[in-house]
Amino acid sequence: MLRYVKRNDTHTDFERPEDMPPALHRLLMSRGIRTPEEARAFLHPDAADLLDPFLLNDMDRAVPMIREAMAQNDPICVYGDYDVDGVCASAIMKLWLQSQGANVEVYLPSRHREGYGLNADAIREIAGRAKLLVTVDCGVSSVEHVALARSLGLQVIVTDHHLPGEALPDCPVVDPVLNGYPFPYLCGAGVAWKLVWALSGEMPMALIDLAALATVADVVSLTGENRIIVTEGLRRINAAPRPGIAALIEAAKLSGEITSGNIAFQLAPRLNAGGRLETAYDPLALVTAEDAEQARPLAEKLDAKNRERRGIELDILKAAEEQLRDFDFVRHRAIILAGKGWNPGVIGLVASRLVERYHYPTVMLSDQGDKLTGSCRSIEGVDIHAALAGCADTLTRFGGHKQAAGLTLDPARLEEFIDAMDAWLTANIPPEVYIPVKTYDAELDMDDVTLDLVEALKGMQPTGEGNPPPIFRAAARVETAKAVGAEGAHLRMELRGREQTVAGIFFGEGRRARDLRENDPVDVLFEVKLNSYRGLDSAEMALHALLETRVNARAASNLDDELPLQCDFLTEIIYNKKIDLAEPPSVKPIDEDGLAALLNRAPQGTLILAGDMATAMKLQALGPCDLFMGRLPDDPRAFNAVCVCPRQGDIPQSNRRVALAGCPEEWLGSQARHFEYFRVAARPEWTRLLPDRDDMLAIYRALMTQPPRYDSLRQLSLLMANRARESAKSPRDVNLLAAQLSLLVMEHAGLFDYGLGAPGRPVLTRTDVKKINLEDDDVWRTIQGWRAIL
Repeated sequence: MLRYVKRNDTHTDFERPEDMPPALHRLLMSRGIRTPEEARAFLHPDAADLLDPFLLNDMDRAVPMIREAMAQNDPICVYGDYDVDGVCASAIMKLWLQSQGANVEVYLPSRHREGYGLNADAIREIAGRAKLLVTVDCGVSSVEHVALARSLGLQVIVTDHHLPGEALPDCPVVDPVLNGYPFPYLCGAGVAWKLVWALSGEMPMALIDLAALATVADVVSLTGENRIIVTEGLRRINAAPRPGIAALIEAAKLSGEITSGNIAFQLAPRLNAGGRLETAYDPLALVTAEDAEQARPLAEKLDAKNRERRGIELDILKAAEEQLRDFDFVRHRAIILAGKGWNPGVIGLVASRLVERYHYPTVMLSDQGDKLTGSCRSIEGVDIHAALAGCADTLTRFGGHKQAAGLTLDPARLEEFIDAMDAWLTANIPPEVYIPVKTYDAELDMDDVTLDLVEALKGMQPTGEGNPPPIFRAAARVETAKAVGAEGAHLRMELRGREQTVAGIFFGEGRRARDLRENDPVDVLFEVKLNSYRGLDSAEMALHALLETRVNARAASNLDDELPLQCDFLTEIIYNKKIDLAEPPSVKPIDEDGLAALLNRAPQGTLILAGDMATAMKLQALGPCDLFMGRLPDDPRAFNAVCVCPRQGDIPQSNRRVALAGCPEEWLGSQARHFEYFRVAARPEWTRLLPDRDDMLAIYRALMTQPPRYDSLRQLSLLMANRARESAKSPRDVNLLAAQLSLLVMEHAGLFDYGLGAPGRPVLTRTDVKKINLEDDDVWRTIQGWRAIL
């Protein structure tokens, strides 16, 4: 189940300047731009619009303290963090203080030994050699640790960008979320850059590339000041990158203009790899390297660490997927998994992958023997920090924010924690939050996907959090669809509009190629990208979502493939010999109002098996559910679904309710009995096409004539139906379904052997049986029972 939702916007309205492309004008209005002047400021970020750093809380107290320490040559320790933001913030402070001749060192805690933020052992060690402690990207909640540092004789300045606790540390605290600063979304490195600006009296443009790198990597809003910082930083990176960044670009094998996307997906992961697997000192040494000879081996090492990290991540992901094989998605409201030896520095990335794949809040726990250490990632509408707070009595410690958090707990309390989390989420989160949502900015004709649009959209850069890449929605028809890449992992498509065909790629969705056919209608979300190949430029799509509208279109128009589908549906029931249920389930009647209540109560757990398309379309309209033809859903989350004449198979165990609507009970076979079964009053069209005695006789006479040549039961059924219709003795037209089921009855009764199991062309063989009593044949009785009951 997937919903498309237009991105929440203010739908402002301002007159389009003559030099502004219409598509760009619509996007700017959808992003809340209200005037041509605001549009110019957005499209052309200017450093002159950056805010005075002394507007930041306690900046007027922090600056003189640092200047005094520099003047007295007091040892200064910059205490950072192990992620890109903490490393870049530390580098900004170190490089500027060193340039002024200050006595400065950087301390970066170990993710594995110390965890995030200040810790007592580190403070005691630092107090033995430093006079001033300046935190970057941490410290705003460290009231007790700052008190310890001051008791040991350290002066302390906290610079951070996170939300504080109930009280602030007893020292200057420079943080954009405090004291009404006009732009509260700076990252830690952005705050450090502002501090250097305040110290130096001028914008430190030589360091803005590091602030830009951290701003993108830390996924803070790319609006306001951050948009200016990233624009200026990218300009510097592309014009004259510092040795460390140049080496990192080379190690990542990037070419052309570096964008915010390159930072997010190529450069930042390599810098983060050091802190995830070992320590963050290698990334710090890289971004502060003075020449290429020093930088290149560090970049190569981090590149190798990133490859190692990807391998570890994949191994943990595979183990997690194995644990999810029997996971009950309807019962549980969060994915909570634990594994021995899982790397604590990588499990957060795996949690993000699972959130993206399943749209469930996810907690990944590393079993370290005496404790479980975990990382959480969440979905829109679920405040994971609030959820942890609701389970606080089962945890040793936790912290974080709405979308990501960390925690520690006793292994003996794991099941208790799982139950508490399920209970809190069930009580506080509406079920519809678990329906995956894809957002888009505007609808677009496929014919408008052109190079001119690619050029117009450049004005939206840099994109990221708060200013996402523009996503368009379009209706199209499939020209081609094929799996490409290693093991067919990706889907390469050509989609046709009214006048042109546009190429597109959908990463990780190669499996869908088998279900897409030429001319199938689809509803797609995509980014517009520039594709350069052999000197030729073209506009192409990077697909974000794809909904097949073929199923709904066929059902609505009652296309000719319904009858063959019903033939397969009933034939399979008979061939699989599931017509006799040893323990028939208890099936309760339910009307459409009752079924609608089930569907609307929750988006998961209800499966409807329908005997024809008209019934399926009618029932689908009762509440949120997917529609499938000829098959069961394969989504383990068990979203509500209507299945038209599905092939037999195991109903996913996460389902709770199965409703039969024109589907024989025999379809269920030996399904597990824990489902709740219902029957909806429905009489599918195929019940009127079931064979009677006259049909049987007509098909028998047709078989007794010259033996036909055929390749399958379907072909033999068509041949016999045609022969029967041509016979003057046939009392009515014999349809395909009547012919096929008549053949099955005669084979089951032993009159004929169709040779369908033999290799090569099947051979029709008459047996020695001279006469049968239809009422004695259980297949015949079952077919007639369908006619009477449904």
